[in-house]
Parts: sequence; structure tokens; C-alpha cells
Amino acid sequence: MPRDFLKLDPEFKKAEKRIDREKLIVPAFERAKAFLAGHSIKETDFEDTYDAGSLKSDLEYVQKMDKTIASESDPQNRENSMLSTIFNAIAVDQFGKNWMSPNAYTIGASKHDLYQNGIGNITEFRKNTGTSYMATAVRMTFSPNTRKKILEIKERIQNNNFYEVKYFKTDPPFEFKGKLENVPIVLAGCDKDMLLEVAELWMLGKTKDLEKHPLQFLILDQIYKQIPYYIRESLSNKRNDLALKYKAVLNNIHEVMKQKSDLRHSLETQTISPSVSQLENKDRVSVSLQLDLEEVFSE
Repeated sequence: MPRDFLKLDPEFKKAEKRIDREKLIVPAFERAKAFLAGHSIKETDFEDTYDAGSLKSDLEYVQKMDKTIASESDPQNRENSMLSTIFNAIAVDQFGKNWMSPNAYTIGASKHDLYQNGIGNITEFRKNTGTSYMATAVRMTFSPNTRKKILEIKERIQNNNFYEVKYFKTDPPFEFKGKLENVPIVLAGCDKDMLLEVAELWMLGKTKDLEKHPLQFLILDQIYKQIPYYIRESLSNKRNDLALKYKAVLNNIHEVMKQKSDLRHSLETQTISPSVSQLENKDRVSVSLQLDLEEVFSE
């Protein structure tokens, strides 16, 4: 599967030739759809959890949204939709393999939760005792227009109307099936150029390169930097419960970053390619996210 896309163009068979990454979008999208179909929560698995009417309504909503997306006529909107799916699939795949800690488990959100709240995937941080169990929802983005998403998080904290994941389940010993309320949500992403670079590695099955790719540190830094804003906003609105959840996520991300300190150091000090810091400073999503956080939470 990873190399099937090479058949699309005879030029791709030449290993020395630089791949036109724009041509990766369609085949990567097809692979991403298939991957997410097998690695995401399915609403139909909850027939014993929700009443038939509620489940039917949600499935009809998903079908309607599927049709709306499939019938999109604007080329840019169609491409954006494909890129979002690709990004989410890579995140689900790599969070669970390389980019988080060994006690992190990631699964794609149900289509209902994706369409309802923009939640692409959910990561659980598990410990043997279960005391540090925490599910974190992630909204992936490749657009530098992050202000609207940040403002939405702030307003939901203020209005006591925070995010929920309606369809969620885990395996024993952390067995749970049902709705998660007040789920700590974070934004993570990169610009299109970096996304296509990672998509190329993913399609080629270059697991070692993916394991060491600096995008993981851009994502970790983005999560680590934005959470203090959400904690302060939660505390100022007497949402101590939400603040505690975000603090738990912050601690888990901090632990991941410590575990990856050697890899980060090697990427930061390399001279052949740009360092992590250099990439962050030119990545439009990373830059916009920080500026928008400062602006939105200073209002």
C-alpha cells in the first residue's frame, strides 16, 4: 500500500528524482480514508449505549455531512478537506507509534464528533495504576488562521459549555464506553509544505524518518505553550475541574518532552537541516498560534 502511489507516474519510479508532493494529495487522501476507517471510533458500536432514536439521528447527521463534503465544488475547499484527512490520519498513526510516550494511545474520533466539534483524534495517557488516565482531544490544522479556533475555546470556557466527546470507548483495564464531558482540547498543526513532506514519508513507508521528524516537536511545543492560557482562563471562570484536567495534560506532555530530550537535542544541533527552533520560527501555524493566543487571551 505505501508504495502504490508510485505507479501513478513513471517519474516516481526514479528514486533520485524529487517527488512533486502536490501529486501526493489524492493518493495520500485515499490511504488516509482507509486508515481512519480502521482506526477510528464507530457510532454503530454504541447500539447498546444510546437509544435507537439518538443513534439514528447522529448517523443521519454524519451521512448528511459526508454528502456535503463529497459535493463540494470549490477546488480549494476540496483540497483543504483532503489535507485535513491526511493530517489526521498521520497524527493518529504517529501519535500511537512514535510521537508520544509509550503510555499514550491514540484513536481517531467518530465522524459525529469530528463534524460536531472538529475533534480529529483522542489521545489517552495511561499509567499502570490508572491514576494518570486522561483523554485529550486534538484538533489538527494546517491553516495559519488559528484565531477563530482559539476564540471558540475561550468562549466555551467562559460560557460553561465546554467540549464533549459523545462516542468514546477504551479497552480493559481502563474500560469505558459512552460520553466524555469537559474534554481538554488542544490545537496542533503545521503549514501545508511540512504536511506534504511528512505525507511523502508516510506514503513511502519511511518509518525511521517519521520517527525522528521534527514535526512531533512542533506539535508538542504547541500543546505545551497553549495549555497555560486555558488553565488561567478556566481558573478565572471558576472552572477548577477543567483547570485540573488541563494541568494533567500539561504534566503528561512535559513527561513526553523529557523522554524525547535526546532526540530533540540532536535535531536542534544538526547542521544539515534546519533545527526545530528554525522550523518553528518559519512555520506559519506555529507562529500564528502563539500570536493569536497572546492576542485572544489579552482581550
